[in-house]
Amino acid sequence: MPLTRRTLLASAPAATPRPRSPKPRTLRTGFEQLAAQDYAQLTNQRVGIVTNPTGITRDAHHIVDVMHADPHVNLVAVFGPEHGFRGTAQAGSSEGYSTDPATGLPVYDTYAKSGRPLADIFRTAAVDTVVFDIQDVGARFYTYIWTLHDCMEAARLAGKRLVVLDRPNPVTGRSAQGPVLHRSSPPS
Repeated sequence: MPLTRRTLLASAPAATPRPRSPKPRTLRTGFEQLAAQDYAQLTNQRVGIVTNPTGITRDAHHIVDVMHADPHVNLVAVFGPEHGFRGTAQAGSSEGYSTDPATGLPVYDTYAKSGRPLADIFRTAAVDTVVFDIQDVGARFYTYIWTLHDCMEAARLAGKRLVVLDRPNPVTGRSAQGPVLHRSSPPS
C-alpha cells in the first residue's frame, strides 16, 4: 500500500482530546453589577450621580436615563464634571447648573470645585449617597481621577456616602500601567 497522508493519519495514534477551557467570563462594570442587584446598595437613599458620557450601558444608554427610569433607585441629582455630564461643554468648561431635559433632574455644576464648596453642593442637592461613574484613561494627570479625589473629600466633609462604580481601563482593559513617578530629591 502506498504511503499517503491518509494512511499516515489512519495509522497515527488518536490524539488525546484537550480539556475544554471554561467559557470566557464577561466583564461586568460596576454599574452592571449594581443594576443586577436591583440597586440594593442604594435602597432607601436619595442618590446623586457624578458621571459623563462614559457612563453608559452596553447598549449605549446613559446610566442617568436608566437609573431615573428604574423604580429601584431614587435618583434625585446629577453632578456634572468638566465637559458636563452630557458632554456638551468644551475642555476647561462645564454645562453650568441646569435641569436635564431628558429626565427633569437638577444638574449641579461641579467642575473645578473641591473641598467645602463641593461638599456644599452635595448638601444643597440633599443626597444621602453620591455615586461616581466615570471611565478614566488611567493617567494620573487626567482630570477625572482628580474629580474622584475631590468627590471623596467632599463626601467626607458633607457626611455623605460615596459609591464608586468601576469600569475597565479603555486603553488596555487592565489597571493603569507605565512609568512610575519617582519623587525627586528635596531641594538643597
